[in-house]
Amino acid sequence: AMVAVGLEALGLESPNASVADLAAESSDGGGVTVWLVLVAVMGFTLVPVIEELVYRGLWWSALAKRGLHPYWVLTITSAIFAAAHLEPTRTPVLFVLGLAMGAGRLMTGRIGTSITAHAFVNFVGMASLLAAL
Repeated sequence: AMVAVGLEALGLESPNASVADLAAESSDGGGVTVWLVLVAVMGFTLVPVIEELVYRGLWWSALAKRGLHPYWVLTITSAIFAAAHLEPTRTPVLFVLGLAMGAGRLMTGRIGTSITAHAFVNFVGMASLLAAL
C-alpha cells in the first residue's frame, strides 16, 4: 500500500491486480513487470515478518498465556495461518508449512527462525514464478 501511494504521488500508475493477474499479464507477453518484481520482493521480505509476528507472535503468545499445551498452540496457530490465506486447495499444504515454521518457534521460543523459514519458502515460490516468466 505504501509503494502504491508513493507511486501515485509521483504520478505513476499503481497496480490494481492480484498476483495471479500480474503473472498472467506477464506470461501473455508483458514480460516481468515492475509490479511483479515488487510483489515478489515484498512476498519474501515484508510478508513473512508481518505474518510471523501475527501467527507465531501474537496468536502464539495469547494462546500460551491461556495455558494451552505448546503442541495445541502449534496446531491452532498453524490452522489459523492456513485458513487465513483463503486458498481451500492449498490449505493442507499451508497447514503443514505452518507446523514447520511453528516448530522453529516451539524449539527456540523465538520467532526469528519462523521468519527465516517463511522468507525462504516465499523466496523459492517467488523466484520460481519469476523464472517461469
